[in-house]
Amino acid sequence: MQSSACSSRCSVSARGVGLVALQRFRRLDALRAARLGVFTLGLIVAGFSLAPAVGFALLGAVGFGAAVAWTLASGMAALQSELDGSNRIVAFAAFHIVIRSGLALAAVGAGAAGELVSAVHWPVVGTLEPSRVVLLCSGVLVAVSAVGVRTPSGPESPVEDAVVPTKGLQCQSPS
Repeated sequence: MQSSACSSRCSVSARGVGLVALQRFRRLDALRAARLGVFTLGLIVAGFSLAPAVGFALLGAVGFGAAVAWTLASGMAALQSELDGSNRIVAFAAFHIVIRSGLALAAVGAGAAGELVSAVHWPVVGTLEPSRVVLLCSGVLVAVSAVGVRTPSGPESPVEDAVVPTKGLQCQSPS
């Protein structure tokens, strides 16, 4: 019971970190912030597959919770700021349907892929069990998909326009 309460508090704390980070980077428009969040999520998931110990995975879980909060908040803000009326309602319905069905489909696909893939040995990484191979490939796919999202006048990469706040310095928004 105590473990469940601890993981619940850690989950809430991680989301809080993501929302605080989103406030610090409020100069990014919502769609670019969502792209950066999805890109970060992909890197974290890929990193999970290479974690040598549970402690590293738990540290990654905090980052994952923060990145999920960041991505969801900025994604919903993008929809809300760009759409009005019934278009907004339809967009939010589609947003939630895609998230829920995407998670279910990903779980089934990961299970099937885990059964089809055997352990892989890579020179630098070593041997990865099938579940870790699937996790690594999933993370890379998510990060690459974030790079593929474009706005009509947007940058080529989700990290190109990231404004890093620096204490005591005035940051200028990229033009």
